[in-house]
Amino acid sequence: MVTPEEHAAHDAAAESKIISDVAKYGFHVAIVPSDGYSPAFAYTIGLYKTYGYPELICFSLNQDLLHSVLWSGKELLDKHPAPDQSLGYPDFIGDYEVRLLTVDKAWYNYYFGYGIWFNQGRDFPA
Repeated sequence: MVTPEEHAAHDAAAESKIISDVAKYGFHVAIVPSDGYSPAFAYTIGLYKTYGYPELICFSLNQDLLHSVLWSGKELLDKHPAPDQSLGYPDFIGDYEVRLLTVDKAWYNYYFGYGIWFNQGRDFPA
């Protein structure tokens, strides 16, 4: 079992990495591995504060691929800062079409933990 001190040290290291990555790259990619029941997922932290873009989240891919997909998502937002949810974006991942949809804030607690910390609340789009 993790002690409170170990948990606090982990949080401090993660928060420091997030701040560093946002300063260096404009955003951070948080990767959450599969727990054997739920799939792995990854989400961005800092796209909203740095660029005014919605944060992105992606599920069910290999952890290495998740990171690449979110970088590609940022590049897509560079071209289409206000993506049309009724449109797909072909060839986003190979021959696959990707659609960007809004995440309901009711899900933020489940999926955007450090994003909520970084943004000091849930007042950010995803």
